[in-house]
Amino acid sequence: VPLARRLLFQNKVRLAASVLGVALAVVLVLVNLGLLHGVQTYATVLVRSQAADAWIVARDTPFFEFGRVIDRAVLGRVRSITGVERAEPLVLGPRGFSCRGGEGGPMNFIGVAPTNPGLPPPLVEGSIARLNEFHTAVVDRSIRRRCPRLALGDSFEVPTTQGITRVRVVGFTEGLRPVHTVPYAFVSLTTELDLFPEHLDLLTFVAVWFDPAANGDLVLRALERSVYPLEAISTRSFIRRHDEFWKRTADVRII
Repeated sequence: VPLARRLLFQNKVRLAASVLGVALAVVLVLVNLGLLHGVQTYATVLVRSQAADAWIVARDTPFFEFGRVIDRAVLGRVRSITGVERAEPLVLGPRGFSCRGGEGGPMNFIGVAPTNPGLPPPLVEGSIARLNEFHTAVVDRSIRRRCPRLALGDSFEVPTTQGITRVRVVGFTEGLRPVHTVPYAFVSLTTELDLFPEHLDLLTFVAVWFDPAANGDLVLRALERSVYPLEAISTRSFIRRHDEFWKRTADVRII
């Protein structure tokens, strides 16, 4: 120990450089772990906010925004399962948009029932009930990066196969940012079908809530049998799948 101490402090400049290098390496590791955690959090923000017990998805769906369309008839089968308290459809569709005084760009539209208890998260402006009005949307405030002057009551334009459709903003959420820069817009199922007529009789997800008195494992197994070849997956497993996907994508190895 005395020899090590003498070697350590003999050259104070080298000691300072070594300590600085180690500290910088530790900071970089912590920053990268923080970035990974942030990516995983934003990637699962919609799944977490829904707070459902399980999801019906196309088999091997790696994460939310890679969802593939499924037959709408599955919704009735899910709701008929003993132990299912509630099942809500979600329809995901990408479209471009443009706004006055802003650049616009791509947007992910999510068709939901206005009575859905989980989506979107609590508003900071506006009213979720107004999604019942045709061609209205609830968007996250992060959209203002592209449309700085967008406010409640303003509209943005969406090109569709029928021409240009104007969608009016009736609410804003906060913190519902995707893992990339493509914003989310929540619309009613009716508005979503008007923007995406090709989605007639199609869904992307079904979020499922279990009866609190039911055995969750038994209900999940019943769902798996009923929806095959689709996949019934618990919310916990779906979130874990998101995490694994982004670890592989980012080539992160956690030891």
